[in-house]
Amino acid sequence: MLNKTLILLLLMSAVCFPADFFNYLKDYNKNLYNNEKKTFSKGSLENKWYLVTDIYYNLYKYRLGSDIDVDQLEDNIDDTIDFLEDDKIKELTAYEKELIISMMYGIKCYISSTDISIGNLSDLRKSYKLSEKLYSKHKEIESSFGFHLTRLVVATYFENSFLIKDIFGYEGGISKSVENLKKIAKDDNLFMIEANITLNEFYSKIFYDHRSSARYSQKLNQLFPNSKYFKFLYAKDLYHTGKIDKAFKLFKEVNTEISNEYYPYEYNSLIYEIKCLYLQDREDFAVEVLKYAKKIHDGYLLQELDKWKRQLKRRKDILYRFETLNFRDIKDITKNEHDKKLTAKILFDHGYFKELFNLTNYRDESELLLQYFRSALILGEYKTASQLFEVLESKHEDFLDDHQDIGRIKILKNILDNISTN
Repeated sequence: MLNKTLILLLLMSAVCFPADFFNYLKDYNKNLYNNEKKTFSKGSLENKWYLVTDIYYNLYKYRLGSDIDVDQLEDNIDDTIDFLEDDKIKELTAYEKELIISMMYGIKCYISSTDISIGNLSDLRKSYKLSEKLYSKHKEIESSFGFHLTRLVVATYFENSFLIKDIFGYEGGISKSVENLKKIAKDDNLFMIEANITLNEFYSKIFYDHRSSARYSQKLNQLFPNSKYFKFLYAKDLYHTGKIDKAFKLFKEVNTEISNEYYPYEYNSLIYEIKCLYLQDREDFAVEVLKYAKKIHDGYLLQELDKWKRQLKRRKDILYRFETLNFRDIKDITKNEHDKKLTAKILFDHGYFKELFNLTNYRDESELLLQYFRSALILGEYKTASQLFEVLESKHEDFLDDHQDIGRIKILKNILDNISTN
């Protein structure tokens, strides 16, 4: 079924696009993320290329957190795959057709659950086999993206999966895949946007390493200044690396005009703006924005904000005085266990991984031990990270099993295992 955007555009004058499909798709995605009107040429309608871009349009809406029917989107992807396989989408080379089919299966894996670590194994298997076949035949930048992205997904989410490794016989490679995705993210190509989004999500959502993810959100924000979503991603990375004033300006820009259609990231941006105002000692302004946020929705994020406010004094100390403190000063302000845990939490939250790791040699408390493990992994101290996780598993099994972030912790262990064996 055509979306509303397409129906409107069918009434508009045809716009000339480059003749080949890859250029058409690249231009479409650029316009999509720059919030420009999306137009379709007569050829793209006749060839039914719009069926593919319609999937990308819905993927875009999914990323923004729009309330879309995921089951319907999966059905649409299946229908599009059938059209591709039956050659009902015209004027595609064999390479273009095979690549897009592989990407369609990959998109299904991505949207198959609200937790992106849970993928549809059948779709993953098809995407893996197709991308591997394509990359062996065509050493092109497009096939490179599909191949390395699929290997990254397998290694990240299924490294310790018996089904993937021993039954399917698939292997992933994190270090090589990430390096290749970084190359794709640098230059103007069909999957440049996707490569930058992938790397940003890989570092920010899985590692919580906003110092690394900021490289990609910054580029996306520079390339697409009209995208409020990319502006939000960059502002969030800035906030979590201690650049509060700069982050605040961007959150303010995102929040100036809230969309008529509700997007969760916009509400999240309001919460971040409130945090910035508190950190800037502008409590009166923070209270006013907070009142506005409560009118939209008074729920989980505001409850978490109340907990965050109880840490405000220590957070200010760390953010505005940390760089002037030496190692002895850090130990002086963390004399008791509660203070030590809080300081470690705030250091991690704002990207002070080296400083957290050097905070103390105390290694037997479960919460601190987990922070040390995550920091060691981010810093590339893989041997230390392995040793720390062994202690967590042997001495703090119940703590791990009951942890609210156990899904991400298991993914981090997958990543460590993959890096250690490659």
